[in-house]
Amino acid sequence: MRSNSFNNKKRPIKAQAALDFIMSYGVGILIITLALYIVFELGIFNPNLQISQCTPNVGFGCESYAVFSNGTLYTILSQDTSTTLNITAAACSTNINTTTNAPQYGNIHLLSDKIAPIYYPDSSMLNGITAYSGNIFTLKLNCYNSQGIASSQLGGPFVGYVWLNYTSSGLPSTEHQITRVIEFTTKYT
Repeated sequence: MRSNSFNNKKRPIKAQAALDFIMSYGVGILIITLALYIVFELGIFNPNLQISQCTPNVGFGCESYAVFSNGTLYTILSQDTSTTLNITAAACSTNINTTTNAPQYGNIHLLSDKIAPIYYPDSSMLNGITAYSGNIFTLKLNCYNSQGIASSQLGGPFVGYVWLNYTSSGLPSTEHQITRVIEFTTKYT
């Protein structure tokens, strides 16, 4: 009889300990679940939230840029190379060619609008662009990825690079230079 009464007294203690254990972990799990819900509602893990940034190469600056959902890049750049540039061609690609200083996709040879108009959405590059040192100039060109023109849905993330093919007033007129001028991250507008 004694052992019976002794066992009955242990059961409430074990039950209380189990209830305390479940409540402690239950409240902890509830707090973690609530915190995760708030974080997801704020959109912190949303891949469409993209910080727009532009990193120019030495001598160039990003004044403004936008990539439209049809894959067209519109950018205003500045240049401060202490010389006048005669830009004959431009290219925009989502990747860099690992063996040369050129785009991986699209206008990989940086051809002019006269030779390959498909790389440009309009005729603004038809006769090239003269970019004076200390001034701005506008580029409008198609950006390319592995599937062709890099079009996407509105608000989708975009990472791209822009190259220029130009002659400089400091170089012989026949010597063309190909330079990657900006790297940018944005979202489609």
